[in-house]
Amino acid sequence: MAVHVVSIFLRRHSIGRVNVLRSECFTCGVEHSCNAQTAQVQEAKKLDEYVSNWGKMRLAVPRDGHCILYAFILGLKEIGVSNTVEELVPKIKSEVMANIDFYSPFVGDIDLVAELDDYLESKVYNSSLVDLMLHVLANITEMSLLVFYTYMDGVRNLLVPPKQGRSRQMINMAKLGQHYDAILNVSSIKCEKQDETASKDYSRF
Repeated sequence: MAVHVVSIFLRRHSIGRVNVLRSECFTCGVEHSCNAQTAQVQEAKKLDEYVSNWGKMRLAVPRDGHCILYAFILGLKEIGVSNTVEELVPKIKSEVMANIDFYSPFVGDIDLVAELDDYLESKVYNSSLVDLMLHVLANITEMSLLVFYTYMDGVRNLLVPPKQGRSRQMINMAKLGQHYDAILNVSSIKCEKQDETASKDYSRF
């Protein structure tokens, strides 16, 4: 399995930027919406088929702005580490504020502190900030993140290591447009579903 390693020290990266038509036009908004939905379904199918070859499955998480945190928490749970969004948020804020000069160049001209507060408190996000969360999460846990995403007609992988270098622990995630889902071993997903009292109960986050 080919892995593309990207270091935050070297350059900003763009993970599978997909030009998906959005329903922003009053004249043909319905057509745009259908195109976007079709593209997302096809993208998800490619990812699902790809990861199934490695004994893994994609587990969808809520699309409420904190999807990357939910997916990361499920990955932590799979390797026996318990965490919640409430526990991650102050760690994320502390990591970014302590290294503000290090992270700022990778989000362009946006006000990183203001954007971070909006994201953590109100789930309002900038796509560059969410992608940067990959590095922040890797650094605060000293774990590598492997992100699966579609590109052209195939699937690629992006490895995001912590600042200390690649760790032996790895969290897998899928990126669909600007949304992140968890990628877990099939056995882990079966256990996860058995633990749920309702199929859409995400109170554990």
